[in-house]
Amino acid sequence: MDDNQNEVTPKAFISYTHDSDKHKEKVLGLADILNEKGVDCGLDQYEEAPANGWARWMLDSIKNADYVIVVCTKPYKARSEQQEEKGKGKGAKWEGMSITSDIYENDSINTKYIPIVLNKSDKLYIPDFLISTTHYDLSEKDGFENLYRRLTNQKKISKPKVGEIEKLGIHDPNAKSFGFDKNKIENFIDLCKFIYPILSENNKFFQSLGPNSGVDALGEVRWEMSLWHAARLDIIIPNNKKIVKAIEDYRGMIVLEHVKSFNDFTIHAYAFEAHVRSSSVSYKNKQFPKEFSRIVIKTCVASNQNNLFIFDIEKRIKDLMCNIHGLRRVILTGSVLSVAELSSDIDVFILVDEISDCLVEDFRKLSYAVLREFHRELHLSVFSRDELGKFEAALVRTEFFNEIN
Repeated sequence: MDDNQNEVTPKAFISYTHDSDKHKEKVLGLADILNEKGVDCGLDQYEEAPANGWARWMLDSIKNADYVIVVCTKPYKARSEQQEEKGKGKGAKWEGMSITSDIYENDSINTKYIPIVLNKSDKLYIPDFLISTTHYDLSEKDGFENLYRRLTNQKKISKPKVGEIEKLGIHDPNAKSFGFDKNKIENFIDLCKFIYPILSENNKFFQSLGPNSGVDALGEVRWEMSLWHAARLDIIIPNNKKIVKAIEDYRGMIVLEHVKSFNDFTIHAYAFEAHVRSSSVSYKNKQFPKEFSRIVIKTCVASNQNNLFIFDIEKRIKDLMCNIHGLRRVILTGSVLSVAELSSDIDVFILVDEISDCLVEDFRKLSYAVLREFHRELHLSVFSRDELGKFEAALVRTEFFNEIN
């Protein structure tokens, strides 16, 4: 908070639907974390039987809150917009009507109601009355932090004092890019540190809008394909050119064993641009070289002593796994990328003797513990020993994995 402001405990309330037990656990985990971090957060799961009844309790909770966090899902959108069948989802219908009415009475000015999603796909289900409001995607690495900053009035970036107009000379081709000064590239590690944030930005758009994101499916999200085309022209191709220029300028610094991978990226960059500008040009045999990104990421991670957070998660998962019987192999995938990105999701492949209800409950507790302690969602893919072939096939498809048991 600003230094000249008195710290006041913000009061929040979470409006959501009981889509599933897993969804309820995630929402409870969010409420718990917010309360632990100084936000007085109300939730129906904390209440057993409100004295004035649930309808009055919901209205009072919304009225008395500084912020109402709306967890957007397909059922929530349907119910809050009164599209659900009669007699079903009365709570969300009631809360949706109250929120809509409040925004209407306030001349459509909204600073109180905050839409969030726990999964990227749920962005499609932000209710119409909140569609123009800033939303927060808690599946992204900065999602929770950005939400917390909003709730606690802590700016991420402060506007600097306006200075005098700078007299510009001739353009300097070595100007700073992506926060790393090209003038300071003195070795291979520096080169990778310059390349990494550019690759990271490209990857963000590829994951959100690219061929594997699902936006090429028919239906509501079809329009996003135009965003992918624009992103390729306006962001990815210019970024690729910056990387190629750096490779050419500092070729002598590239470690000999990595020269081929860096050359492969240069070839890919030219072929990719040609394909984007003319779809008749194929770059089938010149796809993005995954080994190039692995080299850049591993080099950056190895040189940064601050990226120990994910290793704490790995150690904690390993400790928790010790209490679960019947495990044969536990594989954490994408470990190096997770270190560099501090990504929200952690994928774990597990091979067990036999899948049982008891084992499923152990995994549920494990996922909840990781969510509570590290604010990261654990995705578990469990295979029985009879599915060994499927387990090994899944590992073959992963870019990187680390066996932790």
